[in-house]
Amino acid sequence: MSPGHLLLDRPERKLDYGRKAADLVRRALWRIAGRPPFFVTADSRIGRDTTIGPEGYVGRSVVGNSCCVGRRSALYESTLEDDVQIHEDVRVSRSTIKKWTRLCEAVTLSDSVIESFSYIASKSSVNCTTIGRFCSIGPNVICGFGEHPTRWISTSPAFFSRLRQCGVTFAKAESDFDELKPVTIGHDVWIGANAYIRNGVSIGSGAIIGASSCVTKNVLPYSIVGGVPARLIRNRFEPEVIERLLAVAWWQFPVSVFEDGAANWNTTDPASFLAWAEGVRKAIGLCAS
Repeated sequence: MSPGHLLLDRPERKLDYGRKAADLVRRALWRIAGRPPFFVTADSRIGRDTTIGPEGYVGRSVVGNSCCVGRRSALYESTLEDDVQIHEDVRVSRSTIKKWTRLCEAVTLSDSVIESFSYIASKSSVNCTTIGRFCSIGPNVICGFGEHPTRWISTSPAFFSRLRQCGVTFAKAESDFDELKPVTIGHDVWIGANAYIRNGVSIGSGAIIGASSCVTKNVLPYSIVGGVPARLIRNRFEPEVIERLLAVAWWQFPVSVFEDGAANWNTTDPASFLAWAEGVRKAIGLCAS
């Protein structure tokens, strides 16, 4: 860790003094450390060459090598593999983030998994979601924000949820209403700014979601959808091309293929790409996806 950062090597626990006293303690620690400290609980593990910015927090989490956790960002019960970049004011809880992934400023991520080579742009909120490789999530996207019953007497979660969204719950037990159905986002998906993805939706690999769209139904692979609610605009390729792209599953290739053959992806000729990619897949012996 960087010199001058302060590590508090103790388990997380509820403090028995008020907000004002906590602020006084924090300011005192700043003076001792010469800069705002970060906080890491004893049951967390931090890898080599990883930096945690001022006022950062890591609790009950595992952070890999060469990661960066930005100023005022917090991780709780989460796992970051190597080379993950977390910008400022990010909140990550109960999630797994694979290698070479980036969360930009003020992103909130909970109960989710993000595969490698993907990013989430600023001020997006993602919950109960699995995101595949090479996905591009634009700013201000809301994904898996929770459902409300429309056929019940009340839509308020005070009556069906134990999560206390309004500060209190009258529900004595979990109801049969599933408010947090998981969202599945395939590989190489592009979601435009300000999109809303409803709980329970599955978005196929290669799909494009237009900016400000409201996605309430499943989206087929390599389709382009947009609008409120989102509707099919067109398919990106012919059906036989889509079938071959899904079969070749190029996102499974090892990193060395991406490094040596990046130019192969920069083409408007799917036939030439597929001829090359199918040869690569056969050569490296990947099983069908």
